[in-house]
Amino acid sequence: MSFTKEDYFRLFPSCIAVKGYSRSLIIDTDERKLFYIGNSHYNLIQELETNSVLEIISIKSNDEGFIFLNYLLRNNLGQIIKKENLDNFLPIDSNINIPFTSNSIIDVDNYNFSLLKLSIEKLSLAKISNIQFRFLNDISFSQLKKIIQLIESFSFYTVEFLFSSTLYSMMSKENISYLENNQLITKIFVFNSNYERIQRNSKFLFLSKVLNDYNLCGHTSVKYFSSFLETVINSKKYNSCLNCKISIDKEGQVKNCPSMKESYGNIKDVSLIDVLNMTSFQKFNKITKDNINVCLDCEYRYVCSDCRAYTDNPTDIYSRPSKCNYNPYICKWKNEEGYKTLEECGVISNKDAFSIDFDKIVSINKLLWEEETENA
Repeated sequence: MSFTKEDYFRLFPSCIAVKGYSRSLIIDTDERKLFYIGNSHYNLIQELETNSVLEIISIKSNDEGFIFLNYLLRNNLGQIIKKENLDNFLPIDSNINIPFTSNSIIDVDNYNFSLLKLSIEKLSLAKISNIQFRFLNDISFSQLKKIIQLIESFSFYTVEFLFSSTLYSMMSKENISYLENNQLITKIFVFNSNYERIQRNSKFLFLSKVLNDYNLCGHTSVKYFSSFLETVINSKKYNSCLNCKISIDKEGQVKNCPSMKESYGNIKDVSLIDVLNMTSFQKFNKITKDNINVCLDCEYRYVCSDCRAYTDNPTDIYSRPSKCNYNPYICKWKNEEGYKTLEECGVISNKDAFSIDFDKIVSINKLLWEEETENA
């Protein structure tokens, strides 16, 4: 492949490059794929924004620029554009705004229909369009159906249910068909299952995780990543968990998230519209991963959901989510060979302090990746 001084390269607008501490990522939001690249390659992409392909290739040694460019083109992550057409290659519109709170969670412990009815009515009055019900204790199908019939009298857009495998095991084929064919219900998560399974063309997702308050929030895993364009863009501007969300916990307390300690009053006593307008309620909305300790150094920060309920330092709103099992300084997940904790890498993140020993990270990475290269 030959190039002229008029040839420029651009990533497709749907492909977003993210620089981490030890490596970078290209998120292909069309194909929902993640491509890992070195930080030097991320820098090369930035250089290609202002330099022609020929200029970049001529200054890079060992064909590095040419090889990487072919990698990008081969994986359909971008294209070559003539200089005269650069103005026609517009970046994606990043002004995706959700101007109002649209998502809600209702935790149900002991079934109380009157409390559920009140919660649903107040959510509807506040024009919340999506509800997720999390049943922390067993519920009967007749109780579930009664809730569904109530919801159908309102104008909600989507409804999700989380319940244990106990209820599912007691359902008849007719019960299951009723849930599958209900157009209002979008997803049903079945917890405490003997297996993990996502059924094609089904609303049911089976998870082995135990269903309780603590287990529902804050977990980080590749399988929970979301590479949709709207998710990535909003994660750059807003909190990826709490923005546009309001919750009612099992006691009826209105919160940002059921797992958070701060309550804005009981659903029996407060107006959700008033709560949504409180400055204190909105304080988490614009805390992005770029603001959060450790997360700001992570290549996954725009595809990962944040958690403000469980953090290393509860007194610091910018503290790292404590349940995260990924170390971005060495690119290793917990239980992966070569994994070391943040503390072992010289990163202190707790209620007393936050600090990073960069020299220690450099020496650990050198030793870690040299060993992996030798063992390859």
